[in-house]
Amino acid sequence: MIFEQKLRILFNSKLPYKTGNYGATIDKAIIIARNKSLWRPIGTLDWFPYYGLESLIEAYKTNTLEEYKEKQVKANRQVNAVVKPNVWKDKAKEKELKEFYAHRIKT
Repeated sequence: MIFEQKLRILFNSKLPYKTGNYGATIDKAIIIARNKSLWRPIGTLDWFPYYGLESLIEAYKTNTLEEYKEKQVKANRQVNAVVKPNVWKDKAKEKELKEFYAHRIKT
């Protein structure tokens, strides 16, 4: 899905969003990647797959993101879009980055 299609879906969802070089931030809570079907909550470094932006938005609206995440990770399609785990070995640097990203998105 091209990014313009993602933006159209976000616009139609009536949720506030902000775009950037990385993709888009939805309601200052989750980030979707620009060129891949991946998302992550603000303040985390791990990316998770989604299969259909509408279903991700619906999970956000109904406050069921954790269940959605588990369902998508366990789906048979996970071989095509596996979780991108955080590979930081330096926990202090990881904490610093999480705080930086969380602060950057709020401004």
